[in-house]
Order: sequence, then structure tokens, then C-alpha cells
Amino acid sequence: MSLFRAKEWWSASVGEADEVITAAVGNFDNEPEPALLKLATGSLSGKLRVYRPRQRGYSLEDLLLEAALELPVLQLAAGRLTADSTKLTLAVLHPRALSVYRLVGSGGGSDDGPSYHALECIFSHALERPSYNLLVGTASGSGDFACVQSMD
Repeated sequence: MSLFRAKEWWSASVGEADEVITAAVGNFDNEPEPALLKLATGSLSGKLRVYRPRQRGYSLEDLLLEAALELPVLQLAAGRLTADSTKLTLAVLHPRALSVYRLVGSGGGSDDGPSYHALECIFSHALERPSYNLLVGTASGSGDFACVQSMD
């Protein structure tokens, strides 16, 4: 007898050639209350997608953003990684770079939010060594910090 039972609530198909290897959850567009969580996914082909699941099953309105980044996406993380540490940002780890993005909503949206979203690169940092993983966390209560671990 099992204590837990898993049930699929929502899923999206991204195509056969695109392999999603990482995901992060957060209020990436910093929507005011009631803040709804978004799901960001990254792939080795460099595709970054942000979804906002609204109901059971996938619908076209769930996809907020699809961006083709120039580099493979190894890992995604949510955190307050800017000097203005009140806004949630999306950290993207590439093989030799760490980039931090903000999801910006635009257009005359409805009650469900803006009509379209854009990805704004806040900063990108080149890494001297190949990266392995990323950890984002709070230290001493002043925003979040990112730690990148290398392979060597």
C-alpha cells in the first residue's frame, strides 16, 4: 500500500526534436496579487518557454513566452538577483555563462494579465570554466545570491 498517489494535472508537448531538461516555478512576471505561478522550461536546443497553466489540460493561452536563446539551457532558477531585490527574476545557466532575465508583460491584456510577454536580459556573466549546476538562495536577508558549480 502506498501513502502517495501521483496524478497528472497538466502537460504540454514541445515537439520531438526539443528535449526539456530543466524547469523552474515562480511568479516571473511579478504579477500583483493574486500572484499566479508560472512554469519556465529550458532545453538543450536553447528554447526557453514560460507557461501559465490555467486549467486541467493544455490550451494555447497557457504559453506566455517562447524564446530561442543562442546557447543550451542547463538549469533554470528563480530568485531576486538584482539590485532591486523586490522583483523575481529568472536565472539561466548555460555551459559557460550565467544570464538573468526579467519577464515583462505588455499590451492591453484582460483580467488574465497582459496580452503578450517579452524577455528582458538584465545581465549576463561569462564563466571561465564549464558550469555544472546552479544554486540560488538567500544569505543574510538581503536579496538572493547565485552560486555556480563548475565541472573541474
